[in-house]
Amino acid sequence: MERTILKHTVALLLIFSTNLVFAENEVPDHKLGLLHGFSIQPALLAKIVTVHVKQKSDGGEADVTNDPGNLALSLSLASPNYRIGETNWGFGYLIEHYSFKANKQIADLGDGNYKPKKLGTSISGKFNYFIPTLFYKFSGEDIDIPHGTMLIGGGIGYGTARIEGTATLGQERRVSSGDPVTAINASATDVFSFLLYWELELNKNHKVGARLSEILFDDAQYKYGVEDFSAFYTYRYVFD
Repeated sequence: MERTILKHTVALLLIFSTNLVFAENEVPDHKLGLLHGFSIQPALLAKIVTVHVKQKSDGGEADVTNDPGNLALSLSLASPNYRIGETNWGFGYLIEHYSFKANKQIADLGDGNYKPKKLGTSISGKFNYFIPTLFYKFSGEDIDIPHGTMLIGGGIGYGTARIEGTATLGQERRVSSGDPVTAINASATDVFSFLLYWELELNKNHKVGARLSEILFDDAQYKYGVEDFSAFYTYRYVFD
């Protein structure tokens, strides 16, 4: 039921925003090429990722994370930023691919402290998703950067995921060094993603910012959640 509601929400956002494109962003006929205004955006990210795994049968769970500041790459195809009427609000679309690796498990080993520990477990993954985004845009005058703009936004999307690795599952994440290690091998084509972001556009081709995302999916045995907090630098190549 929840998945059906989210699917319909994404579809309605897409239909609504497409109507706004033609209502508020008229483009001359010779500019209506398939990719006009879209951009390819490779990015370098310093990220903290936490993968949550919960077994459906007995509730055993694990959180596997990485060292703060681990570097990763992502690649996105983004639509232009469409303005809604005469306001500072706008919207766009984002198709993104990125990967991660986490190799420390947040666990209580009997000392009452939940901290990242090296237990010999690790999880890696790859994601592809589509997200319609809604944002509020501050002008350069508002932020005292003459040639820059700042955006705060978010969105709900849909995509595919693949994760694999190992984790030690325990009730309320309590484990011991001798507990068995569980193999994790999952893929899904009905993944929901949630995104919040802040970005500073330095000029047409360069921007920096921070983002918080969560990706949710499950299979027959487990529920998965991947939380990702990243600081990023992005180069943007725009199709004019």
